[in-house]
Amino acid sequence: MQAERGHVMWIASARWATSWLAVLCALLLAASVVWELQTRRQLHDYAARLFTGGSAAERVESFLHWMEDGAVEEDPATPGVFLPRRDPLLNLNSLEKRNACGTATNAFVNVANTAGIPARRLLLLDGAHSARHVVAEVLIDGRWVVADPLYRALLRDASGRLLSKEQLRYAGTLREATSGIAGYPPEFTYDRTAHVRLAAIPVVGLQLRALLDRAAPGWEESVNWTLYLERSSTLAMMVTGGLLLFCVLVRIGLGWYGRKRMGSSGAVLSP
Repeated sequence: MQAERGHVMWIASARWATSWLAVLCALLLAASVVWELQTRRQLHDYAARLFTGGSAAERVESFLHWMEDGAVEEDPATPGVFLPRRDPLLNLNSLEKRNACGTATNAFVNVANTAGIPARRLLLLDGAHSARHVVAEVLIDGRWVVADPLYRALLRDASGRLLSKEQLRYAGTLREATSGIAGYPPEFTYDRTAHVRLAAIPVVGLQLRALLDRAAPGWEESVNWTLYLERSSTLAMMVTGGLLLFCVLVRIGLGWYGRKRMGSSGAVLSP
């Protein structure tokens, strides 16, 4: 009887702890939603001002031109303040961040999507599946074509045609597209590319990619993973929302288990 009562109390304590964790997650979720809404509002302001022109290609190039010559509007690098590396507003407003491929692409992709031009991150990988360079794919006239935010260029062939990653896998096409870009490293090739670098997950990353490729071919391009992985506010909202759902399900499960095991004594479980 004593053991049975101890078991009931353990379940009741677990439900109590889970309830408080759920409350904490709910508060964090509310804060992340406010953060996300503020980020979206500011990105919308940038998109309206910086994506100008007629065609989608002209609008993209106007933004790339601003990334090259635009003044830094504010200095977000305030000493002692935590600023997430994947915050698109930080990456947009910091000249130093705009001169690194990963953060430049982060800013570009976030503002382009806000401007109504679908864009996603594209990683150029080496033989060890490490990222050599980060560029963006942009959906223009029904085709995913490559933009390089670090070098402020939409990649084109000699006739001016925008190029896809598949076309850039040919060495001659890549040389043609980058011949006018000063200092473009020849090792930035398109032999191996990825939108999500699962190889960064220790031990199981490559096996996980192989499993997903077999189970759901095309999974990597079916969703714009970039917006979830490359915007800190969105990622925070997803994580806290997932944790809240997990806590609620655990609490419900503990209640069900307690009632099933203890029968009528399960009333003790009620907080």
